[in-house]
Amino acid sequence: MSTHNQLMTYRPMSQLLKIFVIPEIDKRVTSGAIAITDLPLQIFQFRLILAAGGNTLEINDQVDLRAKVKTTRPIAAGEPLTLADIDPTECYLEGPVIDDKPAAFFLCQSSFLNFMNVFDFTPNAPQAAADEERSHSIRYPIAEIVQAHHMLQVMQPIAKYEQLSDANWPPGPAYYPNVLWHVHSHPDAVGQPDFSDVVARSYGDTYLRGQVDFWTETKFFGDRNTYIMKAVDEYLSGDYVSSIYVLVPHFEGIIKDYLTATGRAIAISI
Repeated sequence: MSTHNQLMTYRPMSQLLKIFVIPEIDKRVTSGAIAITDLPLQIFQFRLILAAGGNTLEINDQVDLRAKVKTTRPIAAGEPLTLADIDPTECYLEGPVIDDKPAAFFLCQSSFLNFMNVFDFTPNAPQAAADEERSHSIRYPIAEIVQAHHMLQVMQPIAKYEQLSDANWPPGPAYYPNVLWHVHSHPDAVGQPDFSDVVARSYGDTYLRGQVDFWTETKFFGDRNTYIMKAVDEYLSGDYVSSIYVLVPHFEGIIKDYLTATGRAIAISI
């Protein structure tokens, strides 16, 4: 995912979580709609509907999506569909309808280590634009979603991460999917001498440069970003000793920076 796409995913999602989702969860806990014993609550999707009569927030199973698809064979009403029964390039999301009128919405869905945002605010546009009443189509990547879900069921990534951790391989997002799939396909690979090459391929130039671009744009490491970039450059050039030498002194500082940013007290012992 490019830096632009990451920002267009994380920034609106994080703002809507702060402004709408977290306050709504607090309200539901206070009213008893969500039990305290259910906290912390894992949110795998939410949809904010902005209609003339007010806003509605759907969380997790409350999200009721409808889509139009082009089938590859005649389908009877109520008959289950598989990917083989539809043209995945002809799947379009239908927006919510409130009081017989299209409503603006923002949908966020998560899959393993990934997020997707879909939104349409045109129903709240000036009347001249609203008259179109969603003449455009919102493509929904049904094939990618189903395939990712199937791969998760088959590969069991959490179990694979635990296997790597038990073998002293610190878990990282770059392991998914290639390294984890390699472990799934070759269960004994973790103990093989060439397994480090499998891991190294996931931390290649494209991945690391993309991460550095994202960290730079978001000022993720603040003033330490220069040193992070230097460490990445040394690693990619094959000078692993210099990379470690540059990076290690900042591990403690990065943790302290995070604790300070979140308002945590830092205890110093001498």
